[in-house]
Amino acid sequence: MSNHTELHRPNIALTTVCTRCGQTLRRQWNEPGTDFTWVDANGSTIGGIGDGPDAVRTKTEFLDWLLATNRMGAYSNWSARLALGSLLPWEHHHQSAHTARGPHEPPTPVCCSMPMQATRDGWLCRHYCRGRLGIIAYP
Repeated sequence: MSNHTELHRPNIALTTVCTRCGQTLRRQWNEPGTDFTWVDANGSTIGGIGDGPDAVRTKTEFLDWLLATNRMGAYSNWSARLALGSLLPWEHHHQSAHTARGPHEPPTPVCCSMPMQATRDGWLCRHYCRGRLGIIAYP
């Protein structure tokens, strides 16, 4: 490893809240442990599921409900959004609250003149050493 600074274990937040709905979110790492998403208690990245009109749980049921309630403008608008992969109108992608570093957290280690990436299992060089060194375990 070239140009590295002292390695330490970072203070990685494991939980936060969604800024849109207030649900508690937990960090879910991908299989190699190099990236993560925030998920709710059900393991979903989407909030507001089931909060729509009565008996409407799916996108098809929502389109049927719009037709049954004679909302043709909304039906046309939403069927176009559906083709683009839109969520139901009352759903949202969870947005995590900022998880700032602690005030006494050491600076991020540097390798190859770039800050290293904190992963689940250790530090990872973002540049030249990445393929040669792999993940360097936390002390």
